[in-house]
Amino acid sequence: MGLATSHTTVLVDGTGFSDKYPMTCNFGEVSSSATVKSWSQVECVAPPQSPSIVNMSVVFGDSPVGSSSVVFDYIEPVLQQVIPPLGWETGSTRLLVVGEQFARNADFSCAFSREDDVPPVSTAAFWVSEQSVVCVTPPHSPGLTALQLAVSDTLSSSRLLFNFTIEPRVFSVVPQYSSGAGNIIVMVNGAGFIDSDLARCSLGTFIVRPVRVESDSRIVCEFPRQFHSGVFPVRVTVNNQDFTVDTVLFALYPPVVVDYATPVYGLLDEEHTRVDIVGQNFHKSMDLICQLHVDSTIHTVAAVYASPSLSTCFVSAPTQLYAINASVSISAQLLVKEAAHKEAIFAAPFPYLTRPIPLTVFPNVLLSTGGQTIYFDGVNFSPAVDMMCQFESYFPSCGSEDLL
Repeated sequence: MGLATSHTTVLVDGTGFSDKYPMTCNFGEVSSSATVKSWSQVECVAPPQSPSIVNMSVVFGDSPVGSSSVVFDYIEPVLQQVIPPLGWETGSTRLLVVGEQFARNADFSCAFSREDDVPPVSTAAFWVSEQSVVCVTPPHSPGLTALQLAVSDTLSSSRLLFNFTIEPRVFSVVPQYSSGAGNIIVMVNGAGFIDSDLARCSLGTFIVRPVRVESDSRIVCEFPRQFHSGVFPVRVTVNNQDFTVDTVLFALYPPVVVDYATPVYGLLDEEHTRVDIVGQNFHKSMDLICQLHVDSTIHTVAAVYASPSLSTCFVSAPTQLYAINASVSISAQLLVKEAAHKEAIFAAPFPYLTRPIPLTVFPNVLLSTGGQTIYFDGVNFSPAVDMMCQFESYFPSCGSEDLL
């Protein structure tokens, strides 16, 4: 078996070969010289012919050697695609070479070369079907190479490009932890990243496409919620096969749960409102934030950890709302989320209300025994505002004669 477009060296085994007499090899109707290697072997060079099956024989003078000929198969494999089209310079990337006319009995190898590579660097190829073979890349300097199939060390004319890349590395991730309450956005810092359709990120067993490759040293990934807490390695691949081996870990904590936030409103004439976030699984490592959404404006503030069940946000009134003597209430929404997540852990209306102003009270003299109902007149009273009456003792300054 040999290539149709190349001169293929063929070894023929038999008996009685001698270099004392000229011998030729016939490949169908075409002849070529034969070189005697030993009493039992001669070497022939199959001349190029169109893909076909021909009879091959060794001829001494005008007489065939022996009483029979053997079949010789001219093939010409055509390469169409290599998967993946890139791999590390260190080698060991498993390639699927797709094409046509891959003969089952051919002695295939994958050859990688550049113009200055003499000879090409080759590795064994394993037949899968007439449309595909598998081979493993050898170590090679970074850059584009020509990939060809070789048959018995003879290169086929069909070729594809294969890119040897530097080995990617992962140095750090930001953030380094999450509660897993929603999708996790992680910025991966490293080296050797390539913006390709085959780039992937992994967190434990989860493999995702990157959100974006910002540069050869930074990639942004979004991982789905996992149901198990633990510490997981973060890895990157640029060819959807070879993942980085750096041990960079990401901690996943139990999901943060927010039961409620109090108060449920802010006052327009207060520049800051303290909001207590009450729930479960809070911890110091968690980057919780409070977001105030007013129309299309978002105001963000970090939550302060207090205990496993309490965090506090000091929410600033938006500048367009904060006003002394404001008289119009404004609708807003309060969201609690982790800094690395898109999804909110908690969301609730958080309106900004005008401050209630009492003007008169009736009665203004009360019995010491209590039990009396007091009425207030004023402005800006609202059932949404938590109000209470506070009674304090008051003794005006007076002399002893006033007490008689």
